[in-house]
Amino acid sequence: MARCPLLEQAQLSHYIAGVSSYTPDGKPLLGKAPSWQNLFVAAGCSGAGIAWSGGIGRAMADCVLGQQGQLDIACYAPDRFHRNTPGIDVFSQQFQQQCALARSQKKTG
Repeated sequence: MARCPLLEQAQLSHYIAGVSSYTPDGKPLLGKAPSWQNLFVAAGCSGAGIAWSGGIGRAMADCVLGQQGQLDIACYAPDRFHRNTPGIDVFSQQFQQQCALARSQKKTG
């Protein structure tokens, strides 16, 4: 407030400090992208990426090296939404609403 005293009067209801990267289940996308050769994904951490970064880095290193890691990242598979709902449109309003709902229910991180 010392730098910008007018913020006290701004009546902000919410803000986003970057691209919102929530998934419908609130979990990140981690692992090899099945439809692409040598593409590995670590995204959708939704603000928790800093807190999770050490574990994510370790898990992704194991994944890239093709090693069985200490962490089981199967539940974070990048293709899990397409696998569970074939033909899903991740750009559809319904999918985006599911992501927004996950964001609105965030309690920590």
